[in-house]
Amino acid sequence: SSGINAEYGQTASVMTGLPYAMLMSFVCMALWRGLAMEFGDLNPYGCDFKIGIIDPLTTVDVALWTDFGKQIFIAPYTMARTVSMLGASRASSVAIGVTGTTLLVSWITLLLVELEVQGAFAISWCCYLSFAFLLAAIRCSVRGQWEINGNFVEDFFASMIMYPSSCIQIYTAMEGKDGRSTLMTDPKPSVSNGSEMKSVVKNVLAV
Repeated sequence: SSGINAEYGQTASVMTGLPYAMLMSFVCMALWRGLAMEFGDLNPYGCDFKIGIIDPLTTVDVALWTDFGKQIFIAPYTMARTVSMLGASRASSVAIGVTGTTLLVSWITLLLVELEVQGAFAISWCCYLSFAFLLAAIRCSVRGQWEINGNFVEDFFASMIMYPSSCIQIYTAMEGKDGRSTLMTDPKPSVSNGSEMKSVVKNVLAV
């Protein structure tokens, strides 16, 4: 009994630390992006996704909330549709959709199975991380299509922590120019230090 309690205690401690690990990952990426902008390696006024990762949580927009709720369930379909718009064959798009659905359903199912089968949660989170990796690869391809700032590490963390928002980003970007935006229309704007700092902070938060 004491051994079982110790094992559950260890699992609980790992799960408790997981959110902090995710938060630190975002902080590290935000710090990297801020320094890259400061030293001129990253253009803070370049093309960006119209919808930010945390916009559904910080914006009063019923339509955006509705899209976010839908993407919780239809993310694999959105991934398949986006891959198709990127020029992939029908077979590849279907494969992406089926793989994404399998991984997402397996994640939820195995979390429930953990109630009866100890250790199933580990396989469950492997499925979810694989799903996030697949979505990150698609997001990376979309960024390359529109020359949007970022890198694959950002794509992975965004997809892992807020996958519905990532799905909204990729399908709105592929629908046309309305799906993307620039922080400033002038590539070399003449603004005060205060305005420039606000723009940089906004871009840092919009991973």
